[in-house]
Amino acid sequence: MVAVLLYYHRFRLLRFKVLAIYYAGAAMVLYAGIIITDYLNEWTYNLVYFTNICVFSWYFRQLLHVSRKRRVVLLCLLLNIFIFIYFDIFLNTFYANFNSFVYGITFISIVLYTLLYLHQILADVKEENLLLNFDFWLVCGFLLHFLGSFVVIIYYELADIYNKAALWAVQNFILFICALITLFAAVNIIKKQKLLQDG
Repeated sequence: MVAVLLYYHRFRLLRFKVLAIYYAGAAMVLYAGIIITDYLNEWTYNLVYFTNICVFSWYFRQLLHVSRKRRVVLLCLLLNIFIFIYFDIFLNTFYANFNSFVYGITFISIVLYTLLYLHQILADVKEENLLLNFDFWLVCGFLLHFLGSFVVIIYYELADIYNKAALWAVQNFILFICALITLFAAVNIIKKQKLLQDG
C-alpha cells in the first residue's frame, strides 16, 4: 500500500489510487474481523476474496491492450463472481466457512493476469527501461505472491491444524518480501525520475 501510495502521489495515475484505496480497505476489514468477531472472521476473508478479484481484474484490464487478453480477464472475473455467488450466497457459507478452493481459483486467475501482462511486454518490446516501469515491478510482485499463495492454498486443506499456521506464515513471508521489493522499486523509480527531470 505504501509503495502504491508513493507512486500515486508522484504520478497521479487512477489505477494506483484504486489499488491504494483497496489495500487500505482490505486491511481495515481484516482488522475489524479480528476485533469484532474474536477470530471467527471467515466473512472478512470471503469479502476480501471478492473485492480482490474485482479490483485486480479492473487493474489488469487497464494494463492490457489486446482485446483478446482483456476478454480473458473478463471471463475469469465472471467465473470468480459465479463461484462467489454459488459458495458464499447460494450455499450460505459467507459467515461460516473459509473455502480454500474459492481462494485457489482467485489466486490462479490473478497469476494468469500477470502472465498475460508479461507476455504483452515481451511481445511489444520498446526502448523503455523495464526497471523504471512501476507496473512491471508491481506485476512481478503479484506473480510471486499469488503463485506462492496458490501453492499454500493447495496444501492448506491437507495440513493438520499446526501445519496450517505454518502455511499462513509462509504466505505472509512471501507477501512481506513482495511488498519490500515493490516499495524498493517505487522509491528507486521516483528518485531516478526526479534526477532525470532535474538533470
